[in-house]
Amino acid sequence: CLLSRGLGDVYKRQSLQYERLFKEKHRVSALALFETIDYNDKNVETGRTGFMSTILDQLFAGNGTTSFNNGWESEMGRASWVGRINYSYMDKYLIETILRADASAKFPQNSRWGYFPSVSLGWVLSQESFMKSLKAIDNIKLRASYGVNGNISGLGDYTAQGSYSVGSKYLGNAGITMGTMANQDLSWEESKTFDIGTDISFFNNRLNFIFDYF
Repeated sequence: CLLSRGLGDVYKRQSLQYERLFKEKHRVSALALFETIDYNDKNVETGRTGFMSTILDQLFAGNGTTSFNNGWESEMGRASWVGRINYSYMDKYLIETILRADASAKFPQNSRWGYFPSVSLGWVLSQESFMKSLKAIDNIKLRASYGVNGNISGLGDYTAQGSYSVGSKYLGNAGITMGTMANQDLSWEESKTFDIGTDISFFNNRLNFIFDYF
């Protein structure tokens, strides 16, 4: 027989959006978002073996000399701020800017926050007046983007704090030994990306091409 109790995760998100068209030419939209994720896992286990019958599966019916118990708990959390602004002029000239600020409890307090900006530019060439005579072309869009991303995949929850191992034997007695050493120099892993490309479509979108270099 085994009894176990656990707690789940708590996820919260709040956002604010804005969009408006000025003078039929200037389209502006903005987004502000904040979210948090709290992980809380708390478990208690207890049980017995050696039951007299499979019909009665309550703990008291097991052999008291085989009783056992165990328990563990873990906590972790993340928080993120995201701001995004989009602007287009006559749906021809486009720009988008994003700033992310992410924090993780996996890092020491002085390096929990990482800041990751990005910007994208676009030019809808097919909207220009000198392109209107080319009837076979539906759309030509030139674009470029640059951004910084953050990564924590593969990083243990308590690498910054260090850990201990309970139950190790020392001179025949149970004890506590050092597990992993605390690393107070941890920080976000950053990767920078750059991309330029174009989207082209012909003949009422029957033929499409996408080119990217990154």
